[in-house]
Amino acid sequence: MVRCNLFNENPTVFKCDIEVWDAPKEWLQADGCHHIGVLYHLKDPVSHLRALAPLIHNAVFLDTHIALPTDTLEEYTSGGERYRYKRYAEGGKKDVFSGMYDHAKWLLLEDIKGVLSQCGFSRINLLEERTERNGPRILMLAQR
Repeated sequence: MVRCNLFNENPTVFKCDIEVWDAPKEWLQADGCHHIGVLYHLKDPVSHLRALAPLIHNAVFLDTHIALPTDTLEEYTSGGERYRYKRYAEGGKKDVFSGMYDHAKWLLLEDIKGVLSQCGFSRINLLEERTERNGPRILMLAQR
């Protein structure tokens, strides 16, 4: 909100639980989505991307932790398909950088790209790969 205000933009701001989508869909529609540091904290990150995609008209700017193919991977099912992820232990509500659950799901980069592609994002550009204190992270731009 502060950054937007610096550019004389005044976004509509509201609270929404993105795991249950408790806000009217028309409030969530946007040309672009700035999606930073959230995906891996969700119980079902793939389902989240699928629910978000129809609301975004042009692009998703996504910054998220990822699993590496060499990591020890677990599997979960979303929408009838299996996805591999790295289980990353979280500190719970007492840790400000943790999500709401006991672990995060770090998806494989190829799976994230595949889901975004299935959702109609035809241009997916990996802008940055980096290693942070917790592990690998990427920044990508997915456009229709």
